[in-house]
Amino acid sequence: MTRHTDRSRKAAGTAGTVVVLLVISVLIAAPLARADTNSFFTRYSSLRIVDRDDDLQELVSDGWEDNWHPGWSVPGTGNWRLAVETAIPWRPDTDVVVLLRLEISNACTGWYQFVVVPEMGFPWATEASETCTLGTLAMRVSHDGIEIDTIAVSRPDLSHITFRFDGEGTEEIEVARDDSGAEIAGVGSDVTRWIGTHPAEILDESSERRRFGSIMPPKDLYELVRNTYVAVPGDTRAVDGILVAWGCRPHNCPYEQGGIALEVATGRPYAVTCSEEHGVRAFGGKPSEIPEPLRAIGARKCSFWRDTN
Repeated sequence: MTRHTDRSRKAAGTAGTVVVLLVISVLIAAPLARADTNSFFTRYSSLRIVDRDDDLQELVSDGWEDNWHPGWSVPGTGNWRLAVETAIPWRPDTDVVVLLRLEISNACTGWYQFVVVPEMGFPWATEASETCTLGTLAMRVSHDGIEIDTIAVSRPDLSHITFRFDGEGTEEIEVARDDSGAEIAGVGSDVTRWIGTHPAEILDESSERRRFGSIMPPKDLYELVRNTYVAVPGDTRAVDGILVAWGCRPHNCPYEQGGIALEVATGRPYAVTCSEEHGVRAFGGKPSEIPEPLRAIGARKCSFWRDTN
């Protein structure tokens, strides 16, 4: 669990009574008015995402004429874009904007950040979350805090991460994944259903995790998942009775790759990881025993491929 406290920047205000209690299993939590995708209005300020020089963006607060606090901004960097997920009328004297920082050309949706807009005083922002995410799974809002459940990129050992804001700071709560109750995936249509999908979808299903977990320990399975994040879904196809898929790791595609194969008739799994550090590692059989369709992809895409017995 990681805790970030921002007490020094907390806006002044009274406690207030409970006014919001929502359990939300979609993306938006009772948003305040929005003029367009780059403009939001809370009860106490108007917010705009504006472009600056050198591809910079800022979230700018213009304030209201009746409010004494001046304009304020959350700066971005040249590699970041900003997006407002939602704006929440949280407490009687406080609104909260859920901000996403999007990294250009990254394999994740973004990093969460909470922007507090008080009735009186300066807006302030928490530190951005430490974990790259794949979008909101659920959002819960109460007087005590705001919680966002999200999938964590490059953490296939986790079910999800919960980002929690309590009015003063944020914490990240890791929720471990447990596939032990799932049945191992079967044969035939249980294999061919994956044609045309992304390999990450295959390796995210609990029944397939159990299947591939039978030929490799969790540490190697997690490495395989990371090494197939970047892929073209259409490349998952059946060749001569073998389902094959291949991918690579974000930001390091030439040097860390991975592939899987499933026999349609028997459901037997195979996997390979290919990296500059470890060369080719085969699971489910020796490298020479890996099905030819997967071996052919590996030999073509991985410069470290070696055909050894």
